Amino acid sequence: MEDIVSVLNPEPDRRVSEPLEEVETEGFVGESPVEYSSATKRIIVSSRNEPRRGSRQSFSFLQRMLEDSLLRVFPTDDERDDERIRVREPHLRPWRAICSLETQGASRSNKGTGWFVSSNTIVTAAHVLYDRRYGKDNRGEFWVENVTVYPGRHGLNYPYPKNPRFKKPIEVEGASKFWIPAPWKKSIDTNPSNDGGDRNFDFGVIRIDEPVGNETGWFKMASKTDEFLKGLLVNIAGYPTDSRYSGKYIYHSVGQLKEPSANQRRLFYQIDTGQGQSGSPVWYEGNNNEPIVVGIHTRGDDDYNSAIRLNTAVVKAIDKAFKN
Repeated sequence: MEDIVSVLNPEPDRRVSEPLEEVETEGFVGESPVEYSSATKRIIVSSRNEPRRGSRQSFSFLQRMLEDSLLRVFPTDDERDDERIRVREPHLRPWRAICSLETQGASRSNKGTGWFVSSNTIVTAAHVLYDRRYGKDNRGEFWVENVTVYPGRHGLNYPYPKNPRFKKPIEVEGASKFWIPAPWKKSIDTNPSNDGGDRNFDFGVIRIDEPVGNETGWFKMASKTDEFLKGLLVNIAGYPTDSRYSGKYIYHSVGQLKEPSANQRRLFYQIDTGQGQSGSPVWYEGNNNEPIVVGIHTRGDDDYNSAIRLNTAVVKAIDKAFKN
């Protein structure tokens, strides 16, 4: 199968993709599932013997991490159902590939979560980068003006980047460094209310100048069939700001996926999340306990929380962001 090489292009006019309906979707549901590895820059056919459907055997690595590097946070009476666990050592893999994001727009600031998918590419939610609530910029658009990136953050401890030549923390400025799908931008631009954009396209990409991902490592992305995803035991980790959370510490939770959406664009689960975790990776453990992302957490609702599903179109759209 033809290689796909992730090369980012900072041209401002490439910030927004073409509609995803026009993206080739070979390996989509019904065909062989595919996985994309930024390490090999290749789409490969997935192994059929990977752990699935909530197999606890697939989480031996997770169990060790729970014992060795996680701190249980005991909730108050009002929060007794919150099962999120604070990660005590986020400088370890895979936590260090997850980033706290602090954003500033024309009229307000915000916080979110992102994760490395290559040495200088971070995936997050589109509403972290483009949202009417930021206010209009000097071009009359709703881009975030700058994003501060903290990989592996632990309170006021910023372990990455370690290279003294790289700026710490990582500051990303200018809309040319951010990418979102065209349908998300259109839905924000044409919706006068602040109730959000088209939730089926709520994903985006940040480009950083230095290859910090070479220090932290990065996640593999995967497009999987409905059959594989239903009941799959997955992880979600990010930097929450709701309730008693400050957005300075990473929290982790585990649960099973529900039935994917009929339009094959969303994943649903009853896994605890909160504000600030938008953009968090939703991942399972593949062969050799490798963390493989299948979704991008974007929303919390009364019945289910949900994520953008990494179908093949989304994987390729992320890959093509800023591409020459």
